[in-house]
Amino acid sequence: MTLCRYIKRAKEQGSIQTVTFRYIPPKVVFNEQQEASLVKYLTTAANIYFGLSPRDVRVLAYECAIAFKVKMPQSWGRSHRCAGPDWFSAFLKRHNSLSIRTPEATSLSRASSFNRHNVNEFFTTLATVIERDNVGSV
Repeated sequence: MTLCRYIKRAKEQGSIQTVTFRYIPPKVVFNEQQEASLVKYLTTAANIYFGLSPRDVRVLAYECAIAFKVKMPQSWGRSHRCAGPDWFSAFLKRHNSLSIRTPEATSLSRASSFNRHNVNEFFTTLATVIERDNVGSV
């Protein structure tokens, strides 16, 4: 169909040499700086063990679009005030260092073992190892 469209345009213009071919990049919502700040936030959140789910990232993108006052697709406002799944997948392709998935809950045994007694035992053992191996004077 594209070739037919170019031939039709060439016939209308009278010469195939006057037909211009150009690549139109896909429309993006955020510029590079804005996406970099979004990536930085997501990385920081993951580093402090506050991973965001894909849905949370999409809501965050919608809120960022409002805060940055950028033009966004109308479907973002209609569909539960979040970015679309197509934007999310394209965002992950552009920033493949990110790994956004639904965070897993902390297991009950891990959460219950974090208590005063176990923490005191850990630091007592740590102090013993530091003294024994003379790590403090390095």
